[in-house]
Amino acid sequence: MTPVPAGSSQLPSSQQTALGLLKAGGVVLLFIVFLWLVPHFLHFGIQTTIEQVCTDLHCQDVSVKSVAGLTDALHRYKIFDVGAGEVVAPVLFDQFPPDLIDIPSVAWRKKIFFHTLLPISLIVGQEILAEREILLAILSKYANPDNIVFQKDIIGWQQKLNKTEISQALNLAKKYKSSRAVELLKKIQPVPVSLILAQSAIESAWGGSRFAQAGNNLFGIWTWNDNDEGLVPKRRENGKTHRVKSFPSLHAAVQEYSLILNSQPAYRGFRKLRNGTSDSIIMSSGLINYSSRRNRYVSDVQNLIRINKLRRYDSCKLRGATNHG
Repeated sequence: MTPVPAGSSQLPSSQQTALGLLKAGGVVLLFIVFLWLVPHFLHFGIQTTIEQVCTDLHCQDVSVKSVAGLTDALHRYKIFDVGAGEVVAPVLFDQFPPDLIDIPSVAWRKKIFFHTLLPISLIVGQEILAEREILLAILSKYANPDNIVFQKDIIGWQQKLNKTEISQALNLAKKYKSSRAVELLKKIQPVPVSLILAQSAIESAWGGSRFAQAGNNLFGIWTWNDNDEGLVPKRRENGKTHRVKSFPSLHAAVQEYSLILNSQPAYRGFRKLRNGTSDSIIMSSGLINYSSRRNRYVSDVQNLIRINKLRRYDSCKLRGATNHG
């Protein structure tokens, strides 16, 4: 009998074949995991920061099924009666209840609509400020950050950063559709609460539209992406392929709306005005491309802000929030 070397064993050929296949499968699995994990890890920094905002604030997720339940929650968290500059509890209401349209009092319905979205709008603003803080921390490492361009094929800027910071910079550039640091600083800023409330009221028919009720879409956001959930408009023209995007929550809808205003070329004018004023009525002039009604749409937004005194909510603060860069 041939001696067996120490540390080895003799296996039948069938078992050796199976073992070889197992090892090969392990290599393939490792390769697949690597392909999946690396892109997700590169995005981990920013995504974790956004999620960390609600963790730090101890956000409350509240599911509502009726106006009575929503009203009760608004009172319970002391959001039903909120004035200018007041502190607001960080509450994320998941949706508007279907009987919202049955409220007979216009004033009451408006109040419920605005105060449901108020904490959500403030939370999204805080998330954007957290991203801005990341950007400012990165730019603090450069003597002249205005000339920095975050691109993979440009090596110079990467030498001052660690791997996490490089990933964060590239992710911000991708998310906000700009690789220039000076442009990112203009883009990564919160949208005024008053503007969020005004546009959502107009676009969602005060939370009663089919798209708001069935898809949490408060802003008339379209999608052409087959991977997105969405609703086909009943009066969509022949040959058109767009759908009205669906969102898992009101929070997600406000996040996407804010990103659209902060990243899309069509709202460059809005961002330019925002850099020079804190008045949402002045900023709203930059929304001329939001609707085919253009100037008439802007006038509607401005009038809604004025009539409902929505600018008072711009000075509200989240309980437990800290101000960032």
